[in-house]
Amino acid sequence: MKQQGSNNNTIKEDNNNLILNFIRKNAISRAELVNLTGLSKSTVTTITKQLIDSGQLIEIGTKNTSSGRHPVLLDIVKDYRYAIGVEITRSTITVCVTNLKLQIVGSVKRYLIDFSKGEEILDWSYEVAKRIVNDNQIPEDKLIGIGVAMPGPLDYKNGIVMNPPDFPLFQNFNVKEYFAKKTKLTVLLNKISVPMAVYEYQKRNMQLKNFLFVNIDNGVGSAIIYNGNIYRGSYGHSGEIGHMTVDINGIPCSCGNIGCLECYVTQKSVLKDSSFSSYEALVNAAYDLNQEAVDRLNLTARYFAAALTSTVNILDLEAVIIYGELNYRCELLVSKIQEIIDHNCIITNSHPVMIMPSIMNKRDNISFTTAPVIELYYQK
Repeated sequence: MKQQGSNNNTIKEDNNNLILNFIRKNAISRAELVNLTGLSKSTVTTITKQLIDSGQLIEIGTKNTSSGRHPVLLDIVKDYRYAIGVEITRSTITVCVTNLKLQIVGSVKRYLIDFSKGEEILDWSYEVAKRIVNDNQIPEDKLIGIGVAMPGPLDYKNGIVMNPPDFPLFQNFNVKEYFAKKTKLTVLLNKISVPMAVYEYQKRNMQLKNFLFVNIDNGVGSAIIYNGNIYRGSYGHSGEIGHMTVDINGIPCSCGNIGCLECYVTQKSVLKDSSFSSYEALVNAAYDLNQEAVDRLNLTARYFAAALTSTVNILDLEAVIIYGELNYRCELLVSKIQEIIDHNCIITNSHPVMIMPSIMNKRDNISFTTAPVIELYYQK
């Protein structure tokens, strides 16, 4: 994202977006905007007045300072625009509408077993989205787009779900084309880990610029935020850390490889042939120093850290954020992974690499589905 503005009137729109991007991170004063953007005081004053008059910004009070006048803080108007989100997993479909601050104004969830065709699922999602919009009296011209999150692999550029395993209702299915017949809204199709990573980036006030987001949900999905943007690779399939080999003599993976990370760090794999009935029971036992539980958690951390060390060394990342099945009382597991990374990762000789749990602590909060749509809106 552009970090410095220009006082040239021909790029007024760029300056507007620059200011909005700074303000959406945190409420901020005009004086701070002058310092951050390099724009003149008069330009910032003019632009912020126009944005207030158009309903995009609002003054929310003053900032406490030790001396002098208390500067007035500006914030975005969260209800200025809305986005529709659709998440389709291998078992459920959830539809939501959020405002610009990723706050859900309405959502509905249903099980895929209720449907026999992919078209039926999308028909239902479209009708539900319309109902949420109507129930909340949201004008159509306030909608900025539809974010769809599904299992990969997929062609995000053309909006096509390709051939995800165990996902028979959506094989070589053009999601973008379907919604184009229903609406003129922008449609963004992404594998589920991508909007999660963008959500994490936005909710952390865009302070982390380079990190790996890992989502553990039966398998291992991941996405890379690099220089504040999703890094997609040549064809959009980057970040497949779940299929990185961590044991060359290991378990055959469904992808055809041997010893993939995905085979060792899901709840199912951690619990295999154990005496524990659930992952929660295993973790609780590990905190109570049960030797079997400690050993299994240590081994999980070693497999995880093996893949993360290689990824961090290649990309020079600031952080790794972990979400999903292993996030129950995850401090112990995270600390074990962190210890291995600190010892084995060459990058940590020059700067720290943080291993941390996601701030998305509730799986039913699917506002992440609209995060890429909102990101695109502010980067236009």
